[in-house]
Amino acid sequence: MEKYEIDDSFTGDNGEYDLTLIVDGHKIRVAKAVLCLASPVFRAMLQSQCKEKDQAEVKLPGKKYKDFVEFLSCFYPDRLERVTYDSVYRILPLAVEYQVKVLEKECQRRLVKLVKARHLPDAVQIYRHLQLAELYKLEDLRKICISAASDLKLSQMETAAAEHPIPENILVQIHHLARRKQELNKMDDDLLAKKNHSKSASYISFIKQEADLSWCTDNHQITKAARLWYRYCQNNEELLRNIITSIESMKVDDVIKEECELLPETIKQRLGVDYNKN
Repeated sequence: MEKYEIDDSFTGDNGEYDLTLIVDGHKIRVAKAVLCLASPVFRAMLQSQCKEKDQAEVKLPGKKYKDFVEFLSCFYPDRLERVTYDSVYRILPLAVEYQVKVLEKECQRRLVKLVKARHLPDAVQIYRHLQLAELYKLEDLRKICISAASDLKLSQMETAAAEHPIPENILVQIHHLARRKQELNKMDDDLLAKKNHSKSASYISFIKQEADLSWCTDNHQITKAARLWYRYCQNNEELLRNIITSIESMKVDDVIKEECELLPETIKQRLGVDYNKN
């Protein structure tokens, strides 16, 4: 007879439970009401005509015990543990499988924060998270990863795609976005050449002028200053602070919103603004 380890950590102070989940050699004692409230999948399993409805024990084959405990702990009322940068990769598949929507959203928020905080310059990680976004239909994660991928060099993209292949339609979106960013960079360089700016000090003077709120009436100048700072003056923190002040104060129409969205993801995080938000 197979032996199981008993997990009573979800039974509360009174030790009450009315269902036992058999997971990876363990018996986890839980309350049906909690599972049914959190998950329509469990609700259909335990309240409909499914065979599990009247069973005191339900086997969940193919699940890892530690992963499942982490998953339960995130929505169980007396636990409500936070999804972490580490646990999100284990919790997300279970949240999607059991349709725990609030947990799906939390996992996506965590992954978006993780990509922004740690992975923007890392092509392999960007493509890895694009795969996750496609697999689990995570639109916010998909957007940030497509934008970040469009800032990468072609050689970086090719290396990352070899390790984490992504669908052709996503590649098309990445390359389209990259071309739009290149077009804006070309316009900026043409303007610098027209004004005979050829030295770094001259660039800084020009960028300060473009971001100067005291006379600036064209918001395109501010986004142009942000692009030029990113490309030529990243060590000038004072200039960046001026740009941040300007960009936070400007009125955003659809055209400017597009230009802000086309800024490299790295500088968007430095600026602290996000025009992708609804």
